Amino acid sequence: ANLAMSEGMPGLSQDQMGDARRCQSDAYGYTAYACGVCVNPATITVGADNNIWSASLNSTTDIFNITTHGTVHTFGAPGTHVDDMTLGPDGKVWVSTAGGSGGVIASISTAGKLSKYALANGGYGYNITVGSDGNLWYSDRVNSLVGMVTTSGSFGKTISIANNGWTVSTPDPMTSGRDGNLWLVRGAIDGVTKITLAGGVSIIPLQAGARPSGVATGPDSNLWITEFAQNTIARVTPGGTVTEWTGSAIGINSSASPIGITTGPDGNIWFAETGSNSIGKFVL
Repeated sequence: ANLAMSEGMPGLSQDQMGDARRCQSDAYGYTAYACGVCVNPATITVGADNNIWSASLNSTTDIFNITTHGTVHTFGAPGTHVDDMTLGPDGKVWVSTAGGSGGVIASISTAGKLSKYALANGGYGYNITVGSDGNLWYSDRVNSLVGMVTTSGSFGKTISIANNGWTVSTPDPMTSGRDGNLWLVRGAIDGVTKITLAGGVSIIPLQAGARPSGVATGPDSNLWITEFAQNTIARVTPGGTVTEWTGSAIGINSSASPIGITTGPDGNIWFAETGSNSIGKFVL
């Protein structure tokens, strides 16, 4: 059913924060940008405007975007805690939220127009991506499932992922791979799970203690993963081969604690450094 809650403008404040400060750059192609609203950024995606979109990991959860040259635009909060975001096939940025009496799936246009859709059964929307079927797919940890929602806000098929290393206590971001499957990182078991739209589930292990916290499909068709606890960036091929680079090996801030990750319009990998209040870039 379509469960639209509200629709309106969340307080667009374009150019209010001005330019982000380029605070670090090195020979490995890594650059960090710090800005006033980059307070514990935890999710990241690319919008239809070719800007990098993110949200702060706090109770107000301001949504903001940043150009590849560092100019920042701020938007208001959707009213609940934003856990993940992705660009939808309709050109809007879609977010999954948790908090209060239940979570919502919401969309925001580049002009700042916001629409929200309540999850059923007190669900919390932790992760969201576009599936190979052209719909949005989200994970709901309260109800131990992944589910589908159309761009009009109608909820559809759900796939249970209970009893597959699922836990309510650890973030488990998700992306759609170029193999047509959904890929979900599993912080509690240090692994990444492949979910077919037909409902098949399989798990690929990562290094012990990784606590994977973000996943994105790269322009090279591989999966790129942030490993929060090890300060590491990992690459996983569709066939399951894993390569991991420590932060010290490629020059990432020792306090970065990376979470959100995405492919930028420049073809490189961008990620949110929650621990160092920065946005990082890794050149492929």
